[in-house]
Amino acid sequence: MAVLFLTASAGVTGAIAGWLTNGAAWATRTTGSATAYLFGSPVPSLLLLFALAVFLWDLWPKHQAGRFTSVAAVAIPPLAQAAAAGALGTAVLSALGFLSTAVGNGLTFMFGG
Repeated sequence: MAVLFLTASAGVTGAIAGWLTNGAAWATRTTGSATAYLFGSPVPSLLLLFALAVFLWDLWPKHQAGRFTSVAAVAIPPLAQAAAAGALGTAVLSALGFLSTAVGNGLTFMFGG
């Protein structure tokens, strides 16, 4: 179910995508400012790293997905969009594009199109 949430969140467009991306950009800027103040260097991708860690850890074999797994799955695409200037954001966006294309092609094959 978490993978479906991730795929659906990657395909969100329009006003909702704008709101999600603006919220993620605000959270990323805030995190960057807070880490710059605390550690002397900004780490704006910290939220993206945390969401990826939770998502991958919960989906690892012999681990159980919790309630936060789905939240992390929905948060990953907008956070990656907000962090797209960095290497991590680019890598995550590429992986999400691959996942969305693979699911779309599979659905097209299954149901015709």
